[in-house]
This record gives sequence, structure tokens and C-alpha cells, in this order.
Amino acid sequence: MAAFVLRAKENYKKSADEIRTELVFLMTGATKPYRFYEVQLREVRERIPRECAAMNASFEFGDFLARPSQRECLSCKFAEIFAEAG
Repeated sequence: MAAFVLRAKENYKKSADEIRTELVFLMTGATKPYRFYEVQLREVRERIPRECAAMNASFEFGDFLARPSQRECLSCKFAEIFAEAG
């Protein structure tokens, strides 16, 4: 959601204080508001290029046919990428 706030800040020229975000649970209609502060948004802005680079690195693995299994998923190279990005 922080990435959406960053986009809204840039697109509408607003501060984080002026942007309201909420998670809407479609099954119940319940909502959970989220508030982002400038410090958090700076951290997210710095993380985005690193995480995009990690996702793009996945192309180095070539064709990847999904075959979920407990044994194979535990050693999955894609899991390593996302663990490093987090």
C-alpha cells in the first residue's frame, strides 16, 4: 500500500498526511485504515529498486514450470530471491 501512497503523492502533489489509505475486506465490508509517514515512505522508495532487481533476476533461471511440492519448494531458488528482497 505504501507504493500506492508514493504514486498518489507524486501524481496529486500531496503530502502523506493528506492521503488516506484503507484495506477493504470484500467478504465482510470491514475496513482497516493505514497511515504512512514520510520516514516509512522514504524506506519504501529505497527498497523498490532493490526488489525490482531481485524480481528481474528471476529471468536468469530460464523456464520455470510450477510443480509445487513440499520437498522442492523448500529449496526453490525463487524463495531465496524473495527472502533476500524482504
